[in-house]
Amino acid sequence: MDDRTLDTFNIPSQHSDQRVLFANLNANSAISLRISVTPPELELIASEQLVEIIPLITMERTAFISGAYGPLRPPSKCKVPIWMATNLKLKKKCHIVAPEWLNVGMERLLAGTLAGRNNAAGVQQASIPLRGSGQNSP
Repeated sequence: MDDRTLDTFNIPSQHSDQRVLFANLNANSAISLRISVTPPELELIASEQLVEIIPLITMERTAFISGAYGPLRPPSKCKVPIWMATNLKLKKKCHIVAPEWLNVGMERLLAGTLAGRNNAAGVQQASIPLRGSGQNSP
């Protein structure tokens, strides 16, 4: 019998009962350990992240394997997993709200635009004086 121990690790999720088991095997074991998470595993974890949507349809609270979501009542925002949001979006039944970290604040956008205008004006003012103009500075 192999000298194995099983460790349980919690994955950040909305459900505290979801756990992943990792096997710690000794050097004599024939099973190799992976060093990282595979792309399909990352996709599964990412698809469970919640995003905000604005539903275009009315739907009661619905239970799925990963949890219960809803009710959907337009135009109220609702949080659902990415897999559900993309499915509803493809069927033209919702609008996905961009997360806050993805939005550029209007103040930042205006500040960047004004700074760009000031820099452009500064470049124009820093032109080289013509010979014979008698000015040493712009």
